[in-house]
Amino acid sequence: MHRISYLLSLLLLPTATLAVPVIETSTENYEIEGSSSYELRHQLNDKTPVISDGERFDAYTKWGVHWNFEWTEKKNQCRIKSVTTQLDVKFILPEWVNRDTARKRLREKWDRYYAALQEHENGHKEIGFEAATDIEESVAAMKPEASCQQLEKKANALAESIIDQYVKREKKYDRITRHGLDQGASFP
Repeated sequence: MHRISYLLSLLLLPTATLAVPVIETSTENYEIEGSSSYELRHQLNDKTPVISDGERFDAYTKWGVHWNFEWTEKKNQCRIKSVTTQLDVKFILPEWVNRDTARKRLREKWDRYYAALQEHENGHKEIGFEAATDIEESVAAMKPEASCQQLEKKANALAESIIDQYVKREKKYDRITRHGLDQGASFP
């Protein structure tokens, strides 16, 4: 539903600024089981594949942006003709395999946590999406260069600098949200 409303809002934008990255997502789950909050937390800590600087996390989102642009050469000037991007997103999330056999209260607690965890991870995806969109718009708006080799070099450097900005923004997002804890992604 979010994507549909987003696409509808894009239709209202002037076509010159329309940037619509292709998004490819995948999810890798690691299985946990338990019948108490304690058991589930223990499983999350033991089985998570997400370890950074010696610290364990319940989930992770990795994104990467690939860009492609075409140019046209006219009157000793080379200008960008079109830009496309693809955002690849991989989520790593826990999967509680014996959830259906657990007490209702524990399932409800888990469901609140898991929804908050997904919200936090989708925030990372959104940052990647904004990076891809920024690359499309910024490269498309580049001024012509004397040679296509110069244009290509500058366009790639611009895209790389945009990625660097959004990687910093993503780190800030984790600092501000305390890796999702302030969004409710804490169990138990």
